[in-house]
Amino acid sequence: MLKNLFLILAIFGALALTGCKTTSQDDINDPFGNIDSSPEIGTFGASDYALGDMPLNVDQDGFYDPSNLSDPAMRADAMASLKTIYFDFNSSVLRPEEAEKLKKTASFMKKYPTVLLKIEGHCDVRGEAEYNMALGSRRAMSILQYLADLGVSGTRLFQISYGKERPVDTGYTEEAHAKNRRGEFLVKLQGQ
Repeated sequence: MLKNLFLILAIFGALALTGCKTTSQDDINDPFGNIDSSPEIGTFGASDYALGDMPLNVDQDGFYDPSNLSDPAMRADAMASLKTIYFDFNSSVLRPEEAEKLKKTASFMKKYPTVLLKIEGHCDVRGEAEYNMALGSRRAMSILQYLADLGVSGTRLFQISYGKERPVDTGYTEEAHAKNRRGEFLVKLQGQ
């Protein structure tokens, strides 16, 4: 498993250095077999738009919480459509009720073609850090692939894994663990 992690890190490092905009199935270690193929995935940096146009709490790639969208109608639609996606223990398989949420996410993305979406994969605090980083990536890619299968262009979808590094609940109960096994969304408008 450690060898696979080094391979994944080497591939992502090479992509970052070369500015490559695609990720293939071979780049993703997915023992659960969730992903049939990877759509083209773009990369952005915060320097892609003027700093004065950036909302508060922008991440390193210029993405931010949907509640910070400036257009009131778009913000309301985003808040209703971009819901947290939860996963079972040690799984990146989408549960049926979570897939239903993603249908609303896909509808939102089709309604607003200038929106770019970053999918964050998270895990609970149990397990090794390296394993959870890979699992978080599989969770984010599972969401990304499902949205692409629903017709959202892969060039508008981005993913990152935080593993167990950003829990929403620091408790050590099953309820806390369930809250932390999730995928969340950030947005960015093209041309911002």
